[in-house]
Amino acid sequence: MDNIRPLSVPQQRFLQRLFALHVVTTNNLKKIWQEIKDSSGDEVLGPNLEETLATINRSLKPAFGLEIRSVVVDVEVEDDENDEGGTKTVRTPFVSIVNLHGDDLVESGNEDEESDDEGESSNRRRKRNRGCNASMSRMDMINMRTELKGIHAGKLTISQVELLLNQCVEEGWFVPAEGSESDQAKKKSSRKKRASFGGSALQLGPRSYLEFADFLQKAGLDKEMLPQFIVY
Repeated sequence: MDNIRPLSVPQQRFLQRLFALHVVTTNNLKKIWQEIKDSSGDEVLGPNLEETLATINRSLKPAFGLEIRSVVVDVEVEDDENDEGGTKTVRTPFVSIVNLHGDDLVESGNEDEESDDEGESSNRRRKRNRGCNASMSRMDMINMRTELKGIHAGKLTISQVELLLNQCVEEGWFVPAEGSESDQAKKKSSRKKRASFGGSALQLGPRSYLEFADFLQKAGLDKEMLPQFIVY
């Protein structure tokens, strides 16, 4: 513990913002970094975002068993270039603070692993590191409350489950599923889409991959399908 370097005040402010957000896109995190950089004067934040994250990690990991990581996930977003509205799928990098619970975290790095099998199909290579494409409709998720047993049976209302699902989307556990909206739904106003958090079906989000990579493998997700982690 003696070799853990204290963070500067701007670095502490930056870390507090990241903690409060749970999970954030890299683009939004860059804006937060620049905002703190502009307001911190001569105080040390770091020459760039990557160096700041690396500096914080060097103290965060040994002191608290936490680590800042990023992961790229396919996310359904509003298509601003389409006059009729609708959505499009975008490869989006996210950053989150991960609790290093034991040794079960999947080890990965900045580069995709090269295939040892020269005969690996191009389709299989394209699917690697893309995450799980399976999704479930919001209604099915809400109805799962009726399957609760024991002391939990009958304890959750529809509105409570809807609130929980919205919170899970806000915190990055789920994201709107690719192609989950019908053509008619895609033409609805952006205000209505934001109110429903972007779609009628959900799939695993970046925070699920970052926090529970080991559990997802035990549940049957192939390791090579997991998105690649980047550790700063």
